[in-house]
Amino acid sequence: MRFGRDITGAWCLVVGVAFLTACLFTSTAYADDQVRFQRSNHLVSDLDQAFRVYRDVLGLNLEAVRTLPLGGYAYDLFQIPATAALRFAVFSSPSQKNILALTEVRGVDGLDHHEHFRFPRVAIVLESPEFDTVIRRAEGEGLMLFDENAFTTSDGRPGRQRGFHDHDGNLIVVYKISEETDK
Repeated sequence: MRFGRDITGAWCLVVGVAFLTACLFTSTAYADDQVRFQRSNHLVSDLDQAFRVYRDVLGLNLEAVRTLPLGGYAYDLFQIPATAALRFAVFSSPSQKNILALTEVRGVDGLDHHEHFRFPRVAIVLESPEFDTVIRRAEGEGLMLFDENAFTTSDGRPGRQRGFHDHDGNLIVVYKISEETDK
């Protein structure tokens, strides 16, 4: 079996990455919530290439980059071959700390995640006041963009959204909502 073909294994990988990121970077201060969402985590094949999308296109702030220990817990938890080298990066927005993580998996043949799945399984959706700038940057990076879509919020405000894939096929949707209502 090639890595990524088993949906159960892929789901375990996603859950495991979320668990590891919570363990590495979580504060122990919780609100009254039973569960606190920490961040999403995407696997990428080249972290430096991914920086051009998440830092330069989306405008997120790179907070930290770490090399994960070879043979550490992440390998068993995520079913990653022991030959892989892992690096981990965390990003923040100006108003929110540690909202997104990327885990680079290197040294594994055939680890082209997006080619193994017919449909994207996950997407991050980001509101951006700089919607047009983000889209221009994504086009300049040569990313695959979907057509823009207009929508109306439940309270009548018009919005615009557009999706694109990063270099590894991870789906990103950016949107902007006008403060004026159509009502």
